[in-house]
Amino acid sequence: MIFAVSGSAQTANETFSAIEDAESDIQAMTDEDIPTQRVENLLETANNSYKAQRNFEQEGNDADYSRAIELAEEISDIQEQAFESSDRIEALENRLEELEETSVNLSEARSHLDAARTDFNDQRFGEVGPDIDAAYSAISEAQSAQTQLESFAAAQREGITSWIQTRVSYTRENPVRVGAGLFTSLLVIWFSLHEFYSYRLVSRRKRKKIKRDVLEDLMQEIQRDYYMKKEGSSVRFETKHDRFEEMHRDTVREIDVIDEKIKDRWSILVDLSIEEESKDIESLEEGKEA
Repeated sequence: MIFAVSGSAQTANETFSAIEDAESDIQAMTDEDIPTQRVENLLETANNSYKAQRNFEQEGNDADYSRAIELAEEISDIQEQAFESSDRIEALENRLEELEETSVNLSEARSHLDAARTDFNDQRFGEVGPDIDAAYSAISEAQSAQTQLESFAAAQREGITSWIQTRVSYTRENPVRVGAGLFTSLLVIWFSLHEFYSYRLVSRRKRKKIKRDVLEDLMQEIQRDYYMKKEGSSVRFETKHDRFEEMHRDTVREIDVIDEKIKDRWSILVDLSIEEESKDIESLEEGKEA
């Protein structure tokens, strides 16, 4: 009986000591600004279990302090995880700062770091490790991709440099041929731009002439409706006729401006356009004669 009481007292003392160690661990976490709500809840449960078993023991019953000791040990384990997680997060932050000035893409690594911080602040210390490992893997992959990109860019620069050197050497050895080719290229460019401008003039001239013809038809139509069919009022006729007539004058004026621009202008498109208009006029006159 004496041995049993001695063993129970020793177990109570061990439990009390374990709880004190757990309180010290929590204080250490507090000193490092580590969230402690989870471990404080565990400590409260451990204290309650210890006190209940202590009262049970004082009543002459066999006490079981295993639950309180288990909780105290769990607090110690959590404290170790918390400190390890904090150190790993800090180390990762320092590594990312070192890589800031490089061209390595760190966006994925930063995303994993943010996840690690979230888990840490939510006191899920055991989940921080996988986040940190994923961040380092992302850094390694980004560095590998950057190395490949730099190698490709270096190869491209080398190829471009070699191409330029080859062209320079060819130019030095064949100045006449290169000069002739350059002159021909410039001539082709000038001719293309010249004809493109001519094309725009001719196309605009055609559109304006179509508009002029349409306006003339409209004026003839409203005159026919008013004078021959006696349709509509004089005010309406004069309003529409004046508006169409003004539009017709503006269109004719624009055609004259375009004609001045293409007058005596050497251009294949202009020559073809004039030739085509001449044929159209001849066909129209032949049709009238017939």
